[in-house]
Amino acid sequence: MFEGVLQDLKKDVKKAKEATEIVLGRTKRKTAISDEKFVPITAPPFSGKACFVDGGNAAVYESPDARVELVRVYATVYEGKKRIASRREEGLVLVQNATINDKGLITAKGYGKVELTLTIPADDPGLRLGKERVTLAAVANLCRFALECRFAARVAQENGCDLLVRDGSLEGINGYEERELGGLLKQMKDVVGFSKTTTLLTADGGSAAAALLERGPTGAWLYDAGELIIDDDKDDQSKNDINDRSKKDKKGRDDGRIHLFLLKLHGRSEHAFRVDAKAEDITGIVSFLASVSADPVFPGYPYPLIEADRMARVTNQELEGVRTRFQAEAGADWRALKRRSRGSDAHGILDRIS
Repeated sequence: MFEGVLQDLKKDVKKAKEATEIVLGRTKRKTAISDEKFVPITAPPFSGKACFVDGGNAAVYESPDARVELVRVYATVYEGKKRIASRREEGLVLVQNATINDKGLITAKGYGKVELTLTIPADDPGLRLGKERVTLAAVANLCRFALECRFAARVAQENGCDLLVRDGSLEGINGYEERELGGLLKQMKDVVGFSKTTTLLTADGGSAAAALLERGPTGAWLYDAGELIIDDDKDDQSKNDINDRSKKDKKGRDDGRIHLFLLKLHGRSEHAFRVDAKAEDITGIVSFLASVSADPVFPGYPYPLIEADRMARVTNQELEGVRTRFQAEAGADWRALKRRSRGSDAHGILDRIS
């Protein structure tokens, strides 16, 4: 059974060795792979304060018409290799279906540390899948994204940080995300988006990271794939800005030039990570990231981001505890809420009995 699959997968390995171009993100722009673009990481490291940020979220309650989401954001501040500050905030977001003047909408409202309100069309093509209406889960994820961006800028500025490193790229998947990223980039001098998952492709459909790992030098290196041209005129209705923010110029984000890099941050690393950066001294920043990427558990990945991921993640055990508290707080109303959830909980029941 596996023989045929393995034979076809071997063709992908050959693609990596023979690739000649990389496709730059969602712009579909292509850039030639060149050995001259590999730069050894040897520059003096950035010496200021750096803020690393990640976020997490999970459903506390869900039904076809409502979803309660636990949202958590975490930031850790480093100066050199030493952590000097950290902060974690969390709260709840209620996402609901609504109808106003016969138009389907989805609303979201934050509680606790979550200060956010949002109303979007239920048929927004930038958020829906195919012809289906926008899911409540998609809106909950969008809320987490917005809160993470705003939290990141606030914590970085309050701690006097010159550099902000967020988990994920600086290229939003819809107009809502583009605007949140644009606001973040305008507030910070140097911003890096470090993607733990690298999905960049070569022109023939292979893995760009694999192609560069095949061709790159043995030590740590930086590869500048080119400028990432971002246009916020997405095919969606995201002019309905979160918290009624002013509408932005549809010609593109005015937040500085962003370059797309692939980095191998440790000689023993088996990964090349996508890194988007708006920075004056990228070589110094990359040297700093390499200096905090020597954790023996995951060489080549910055341990401040490992910390941020661990502290922002909502574990299954935590989630069960929050759900129990939510049910207890609901009291006599829980029976009706549970009945409403019957339209969306069959998968969970099957998971528990399998």
